[in-house]
Amino acid sequence: GNMGLVYREKGDLNKALECHSKALEVHRRIGHSLGEAIQLANIGLVYRANGTLRDALTHNRQALRIFISTGATMLADRVYRELKEVTEQIEAAGIELSEEDRRAIAELTENHEKLKSEASAPPSDE
Repeated sequence: GNMGLVYREKGDLNKALECHSKALEVHRRIGHSLGEAIQLANIGLVYRANGTLRDALTHNRQALRIFISTGATMLADRVYRELKEVTEQIEAAGIELSEEDRRAIAELTENHEKLKSEASAPPSDE
């Protein structure tokens, strides 16, 4: 995973994608959901950098879903911002979002807001 970040910074997006994809496989195989989500988000960044916006959107959606389900608020915030930026880029390019994409983004937005409000709520005295 970390080598993927290095390759992406150096502009070798194919090698970055290869490294992140291998790390994703490992995280999935061992059942490490946060690692899986981090690699999905990293793959999304690579796809965005090479202009493959639909793939970036798909990977960010998957990563955000995991971050929300695990309560990883800070990571969810970062990927949510990335998802919104990719969505804006897609729309600015005149590419039509599918109905599935629109529904998924709306659902993720709602769940992200819920996660943020739960994270900022004071603890209960139960």
